Amino acid sequence: MKRILITSIILLGAVACSSNGNAQTPSPMSNNATQGQTLAANQVTEEVVDASYIKEKANAPHVIIIDVRTPDEYNAGTIPGTDYNIDYRYIGRIKQLKIDPREDTVVVFCRSGRRAKIAYHALRDMGYKNVKLYAGSLIDWTQKGNKLVPPEKK
Repeated sequence: MKRILITSIILLGAVACSSNGNAQTPSPMSNNATQGQTLAANQVTEEVVDASYIKEKANAPHVIIIDVRTPDEYNAGTIPGTDYNIDYRYIGRIKQLKIDPREDTVVVFCRSGRRAKIAYHALRDMGYKNVKLYAGSLIDWTQKGNKLVPPEKK
């Protein structure tokens, strides 16, 4: 009897830990979430764009495209029309640039989208309202047959 009780307690603990108490909370990355919809306090889905958006907006006024990879990666080649390179770990340096956090649209990308997603959320937390994530990033860009270019020095 004692053995059954101990086993039951262990199993209940394992089930409770695996669900983490969030079984009813939708994931911000779920397919059911609408872009930009608030899911819970401080959780928003990313506003995702694709390669065609990047091509269309590359030189548009008030659209700032930022490569958030390291400087060495950036110098090896980037997407045409990229305005700045700010390593995602230092995305706060964006405040040194003449970018209006309420008016300008900021688009971030990296190699695969992972670092860009981190930068996206950091920018939102800093008060930037119009932030977009090129989730496919350079992998998607090159798989679609698009070329990378040497960065323009600014």
